[in-house]
Amino acid sequence: MCLGATQNFHGLAAARFFLGFAEGTVSPAFIIITSIWYKHREHPIQVAAWVSLSGVSQIVGALIMYGIGGADIKLENWPAVFLICGGLAHFALRSGFHRFNASQYHDRMVSDRASERNCNSQIGT
Repeated sequence: MCLGATQNFHGLAAARFFLGFAEGTVSPAFIIITSIWYKHREHPIQVAAWVSLSGVSQIVGALIMYGIGGADIKLENWPAVFLICGGLAHFALRSGFHRFNASQYHDRMVSDRASERNCNSQIGT
């Protein structure tokens, strides 16, 4: 959302630098989540799912941005794309993050059977 608030190239470059810095943690975080929540034999299919859905999200995001870019709104198109997509991402984060725990052993969404399965496999934290 900060990219939409910039007024010049220097502000845009600084915001993009910090966005890239934060985006660099996404793939390692997916690998860590996979190693904590899934058995070792399930890792390849889960990593493939993460990578595939990353591409799908880019396609859907491009379609949303195309729709925003063609809309007749008071704001210029380029900041509107960042503000609307950033707001949607922030809403998705807020609505789902409180449900996610770092360990499946303390998660209320995971059944006792699934937690025991992972405990017997000696995976996770």
